Amino acid sequence: MSEEEEGFKVVDRRRFSDSGESKSDDAEQSSREETSSSLNDSQEFEDFSEELDQDSSVDFPSFVMGLATQTMMMLGEIPNPETNLPQVNLEAAKQTIDILGLLEEKTKGNLSKDEDRLLQDLLANLRLAYVSKIRGQ
Repeated sequence: MSEEEEGFKVVDRRRFSDSGESKSDDAEQSSREETSSSLNDSQEFEDFSEELDQDSSVDFPSFVMGLATQTMMMLGEIPNPETNLPQVNLEAAKQTIDILGLLEEKTKGNLSKDEDRLLQDLLANLRLAYVSKIRGQ
C-alpha cells in the first residue's frame, strides 16, 4: 500500500530544521501546497457538517423546552415515558434548573426577544414547581 492510500500524511510545518537553521523556501512552498490540499478536505468536512445541521431540528427553543420537560419529569409533574409513573428526583431537577439559569446568564443579550421570554417563563415556572414540591414534602 502506498503512502497516499493510507488516508493521511504527516507534514512538518516548522520554520526551522532540527539543527535550528531556517528551512528553505522550497520546503515552505511544498508545505503551502499540502495545506491547500488539506483545505479541500476540510471544505468537504464543513459541507458534510452543514448537511447534518440542516437535517437536525434542534434549535435553542427546542433545546430549553427539552430541558424543561426533563425537569418537570424529575419533579414528578410528568410521568416517566418508560414506566408511565411519576418519579421524583429533586437533586437532578435543581441541577437542571441551575443549568437553565446559567444559560440565561451566559446568553443575555444574544437571544431573540421570543427566546429570551421563553427562557424566562420556563425558569419562573420550573422554580415555582420546585419550591412547591419541596414545601409539599
